[in-house]
Amino acid sequence: MKVERGKRKERVAAILRGRKRLLILLPALAAGICCFCFYQFVAAPVYTSEAQVLVFKMSDNTYLTGNVDPTGTRYLLDDYLDLVTSRTILEQTAAACGLTIEQLNNCSIRATRIPETRVAKISVSSANPKRAETVAAALTEISMEVAIDMWTAENIYILMVEPASAAQDTGPTTLQNVLASALIALLAGVALVLIETAVVLLFARITRKE
Repeated sequence: MKVERGKRKERVAAILRGRKRLLILLPALAAGICCFCFYQFVAAPVYTSEAQVLVFKMSDNTYLTGNVDPTGTRYLLDDYLDLVTSRTILEQTAAACGLTIEQLNNCSIRATRIPETRVAKISVSSANPKRAETVAAALTEISMEVAIDMWTAENIYILMVEPASAAQDTGPTTLQNVLASALIALLAGVALVLIETAVVLLFARITRKE
C-alpha cells in the first residue's frame, strides 16, 4: 500500500509539474504571437532608395601609365563619404526637398563604399517611399556638385554610376518576423522555466531547514 501511495504521489507530482510548465509556456507562446502581430501588422514598413557614384583619382603620370592612383582614390572616396553625411550637405538637401532638418533626420542616411570598388553607395530609408527616393536623388546630386567644386583638379573624377532608384520595401520579411517572434517566445519560455525551477529549489531548501 505504501508503495502504491508513493507511486500515486509521484504521478500527481509529475502531472502538477507538467501543468506548471504548460502555464509557463503558454504566456511565452502568447508573447511570441503578439510580437509577430506587431511586426507584421503594426510596425511601419521601411523603404530604401539607393544611388551609386564613382569616385577616383588618376595618377599624376596618367599620360604615361593611364593608371588610377589607388592611395589617392581611397582617401578621396573616404572624404566623399564623409561629405555626403556632413551637416552642410544635409541642410542643403533638406532645403531642396522642402523638409526641415528634423524631418530629414527621421530618414536613415548611409554612405558606404562598395567593397573592392571605387564606388560610393548612398542609401536613404524612410517609412515614406516617395521621401526616400526624393532625398536620395537630391543628396546624390548636391554632394556631387559640392565635391566637384571642391576638388577641381583635372585628374579627379566623380561620376554618376546609378541614379537614385525607386524606393523598395526593405523591411523585415514574413519569414524574418516569424523567426524573430519564435526566438522571443523561446527565450521567454526558457527564462520562465529557469525562474520557476529556481523558486522551487529555494522553497525546498527552506522546507528542509525547517
